[in-house]
Amino acid sequence: MKPGKDRFTRLREASPDIFKILQNADSLEKAREQVFYYCYMLDRELREGVRGLHPLEWSNAIECLQVFKNMLSRRNERLAGESSLKYLWMIAQKDPEITRQNISHGFFEEFIRLFKGMHGNSNLYSQKDTPSFVKYQGRKAANLRSEELDRISQYAESFIKRYKSGLDENIIRIQEENQKRILGYFKANKDDWKDWKWQIRNVIRDSKTLSDLVEITDESRQAVDIAIGNRIPFGITPYYLSLMDSKLG
Repeated sequence: MKPGKDRFTRLREASPDIFKILQNADSLEKAREQVFYYCYMLDRELREGVRGLHPLEWSNAIECLQVFKNMLSRRNERLAGESSLKYLWMIAQKDPEITRQNISHGFFEEFIRLFKGMHGNSNLYSQKDTPSFVKYQGRKAANLRSEELDRISQYAESFIKRYKSGLDENIIRIQEENQKRILGYFKANKDDWKDWKWQIRNVIRDSKTLSDLVEITDESRQAVDIAIGNRIPFGITPYYLSLMDSKLG
């Protein structure tokens, strides 16, 4: 069996054009400028229908492109405290420092899929998934579209019925008990509970406080700790915590 392609090769093949731009750019800001321009031209191609994509693939490409452009912005980099573009540029430049950065497998997978999506190569959709109404126009198309929406609505309703409403008396009782328990933990009262400033001041940001208030699995506790350790924002207000089941199972 042939060995699989390494992640660097897969990333390059997901968008050869962007990879080439990054390779040829002599600075990060030059790379940003040129990749932004490439995205502008790609967006134009997509919106003019040059690529002839499946309608759902087209929609996904537009969304992926917008996500990538957001990642390129300096504002987003300031908010995130990191620059994804910098790492992509370093990878393309084969910067020796990149091996010391310990870039995760997840980083590569995210951009491989994002690039594939931008170019309409996500393979999420096929022609057999195309709704029948796209082949028609006028009243016939409208009737078929309505039938399709009715089918989707019924399918969604069958899933919704599996879950109790938040207005269910038993659910209300459980949430009131949760609220009382959480208020006791924070030594607060119902007036505090209704104060959004109090809610924000008491956002739960660590696994210890979370597990003090609700039962969580070891896996969930570890996931929270890993997120915090990697500077991935984690937080849940007392109100939203009260909507969670306090016991496992």
